[in-house]
Amino acid sequence: LEATVEQNYIIPNVPDAKVGSLLAEPLLTTGKGFAAAFRPNPGRLVKDLVSCTGNQFCALALIETKATGKALAEALEATVDMSRDVRMHWTGCTNTCGQVQVADIGFLGCQTKNPDGSKGNVDGVKVFLGGNIGHDASLGKEVAKVACSELLPYTQGLLVEKFGAKIKSEGDITEEGRAALKKWEDFPFNSGGGPSVFPANGNGEYVKQ
Repeated sequence: LEATVEQNYIIPNVPDAKVGSLLAEPLLTTGKGFAAAFRPNPGRLVKDLVSCTGNQFCALALIETKATGKALAEALEATVDMSRDVRMHWTGCTNTCGQVQVADIGFLGCQTKNPDGSKGNVDGVKVFLGGNIGHDASLGKEVAKVACSELLPYTQGLLVEKFGAKIKSEGDITEEGRAALKKWEDFPFNSGGGPSVFPANGNGEYVKQ
């Protein structure tokens, strides 16, 4: 296996005659027996998603990043039609291991006021826009601070306004898309990770034996 700087995997040297069998493996299709499926043809947002390890494994991170970022990307793909790739990066603290400033949309973990008006802070992000790499490299600028639980409608608006996306009609959302939306709606925000976010780190229920 080869790992890319954008946190994807490349499986090299697969004979043509065995590609079909490889693509039929549960790891690349249903994910049955594993913590998740690693699909060979991910969507425009999931395939370019980058994240630091988050507060489950890093004492410096202020929020959970990996599962939150993936759940948001899948919910966005379920509800928005994209005409171009958009790179979303997540990082849990100002060390920015996830390099949020060079992403199209960057999410930097922070604590913010509870959106329901109750006392105390909740997990949130500072949102960066406009980062780029290559010959026209530039750093993104902070544009907002948003509670993680409010990120779906906020990011939908960004994709429509800044990246030419269109919101899907209710009838165009697939069953897989509805499952992604349900996952986002039920996401355990402010949990700091743990078995509820990463079942494979709990009793191993989703880990193939």
